[in-house]
Amino acid sequence: MMRQAEEPDMGLINILKGLTSPEVKGNACVNLQEKIYLQLAHVSPMLEPHEVLAQVWLSRRKLTNRALRKMPKELQRVAALSATQLFACIPPPDNARAMGIYFIYQELPDVYRRCPRFERELEHLIGPVIRATESDGIEEMYRRLNPKLSGDKLIAASIKHDPEFDSWLESRMAK
Repeated sequence: MMRQAEEPDMGLINILKGLTSPEVKGNACVNLQEKIYLQLAHVSPMLEPHEVLAQVWLSRRKLTNRALRKMPKELQRVAALSATQLFACIPPPDNARAMGIYFIYQELPDVYRRCPRFERELEHLIGPVIRATESDGIEEMYRRLNPKLSGDKLIAASIKHDPEFDSWLESRMAK
């Protein structure tokens, strides 16, 4: 019983800290993506990691993207799979963590700049994927984690890289 009473207080403290601490704000973003990913994976064990990740991405993006909300469900699915393809090559739950850090980069650039730990962690998580794209090993990396989806020709043909992510990726590779 005592533990339950403490959790809301800690949540309130973290919310207040998030107003002033960029690291707390960033951690909250990442932790939320991980939590949603793990819950969805638990209630939908038949989904492959990429499908779970795409659902997490879609749930976040639909909050702020009116055009995405108006798209037919199948196009939403294709957009989500496309936007999460590289993250889907990272084993769970680190895939959701990497995507959460990337959300910080996109949505909270001041937090991302002020907390270099997020940049280092994202580069650590996505590094093997970047190297796999350079050596043509990305398909095998994807196939290991998502065997059913990797055989779907329509999905394979429709997946393309997110231009903003590609820009970020190119800036990292230039370092």
